[in-house]
Amino acid sequence: MRALQISWAVLVASAACLPSASVGQSLGPDYSQRSLPGGNDSSLGSGDIASRDTGPVACIYQFSHRLPLADRIDLVRSGYVTKTRKQQMTFHLIGETIAACRGGQGWGPARQNAALQYFSGRVYVDDALHEGHDLGLDAVMLRGLADHLDPSTKAAFDAGRVDGTQMAAALGGLAAVGLDPAGLTEDQRARLGRLVAQGLWGMHLQEAAKASFKKG
Repeated sequence: MRALQISWAVLVASAACLPSASVGQSLGPDYSQRSLPGGNDSSLGSGDIASRDTGPVACIYQFSHRLPLADRIDLVRSGYVTKTRKQQMTFHLIGETIAACRGGQGWGPARQNAALQYFSGRVYVDDALHEGHDLGLDAVMLRGLADHLDPSTKAAFDAGRVDGTQMAAALGGLAAVGLDPAGLTEDQRARLGRLVAQGLWGMHLQEAAKASFKKG
C-alpha cells in the first residue's frame, strides 16, 4: 500500500468532460452553495465510523460515498489510473466533488490532497467492513483493535508492512474486542487478516490526512 500521488490538475479538470448535470443533480445537494460538508447518510449504519465524517476534510467522501462502493474501491485501488469506462466515469465524478468542495471551502492544493487521501482511506475502511461483515467484522471492533495494538505492531500496519507475527498479534487482539478468529476456518482467517490490514491502513490514511488538512 502506498501514499497517494495524484495530479490535481488532471483530476479536477476531468469534471469538465462530464455531461451538463450538476453535482447536486448527480450526487446530492450542491454543498458549494452552503456550509460544508453535507449529508451524513451511510450504507453501513449511523453507528459506524462513517457517522464521524462531518468535518471539512471529509467533504469529498460526503459527496461521493453515494456512488457504488464497488466503483469507489476499484478507482482507489487503481491509484486513480483509469483503464476502464467505469473507472473513467467514477474519476470524472470525483473530479466534480473536488471542484464543489474546493469552491465551498477555498481549499489550496495541500488541503485538496489531504481530503482525497482521507476519501481513499475511508473507502478502504468501507470496503473492509463490507467484505468482512459475514466474518463478524464491524467498525467498533476495528476501532477497538486499532486503539489497543502495541506501538510496534501499529507502526507496522501504518506502514503497510506487516509480518506474520504482527498479523497474528492483531488477529489475537480481535478476541478482546468481540471477534474470536478461532471459530473461523483457515481460509476465513486469512481473508479476515487481509481485511483487518486494509481497514487499519485506511484508518491510518484518514488520521494522516486530518493532520495534513489541519496544517493546510
